[in-house]
Amino acid sequence: MNIDMKRLSPIENIKTSLQAVQDQMRTSTACSLDEMEVFKIAMDMEKECVDFYRKAAAEAKDEREKALFEKLLREEEVHCRVFSNTHSYLDDTGNWFMWEDHSIVEG
Repeated sequence: MNIDMKRLSPIENIKTSLQAVQDQMRTSTACSLDEMEVFKIAMDMEKECVDFYRKAAAEAKDEREKALFEKLLREEEVHCRVFSNTHSYLDDTGNWFMWEDHSIVEG
């Protein structure tokens, strides 16, 4: 079975959807402590997936299997960054915009 690795990019498929709500996200979003805990749990789960795929790639018996696990590993790493970025936004929106917009702070 041949797998087209270039077509395996779920994160690209959701970018359009995320761009559609970008303006709505620029307003401050209140988030309860329970919701923040859910984000932490989700980030931990993604990190476990990263570890799993990293190990699976290292233990792969052939190159196609290794390539598949490495592709899945890269996708999970993207998920980790998305969750981390979202958590930062919800935790401290002002600082998030400063870093995302690459603001220059002088003073």
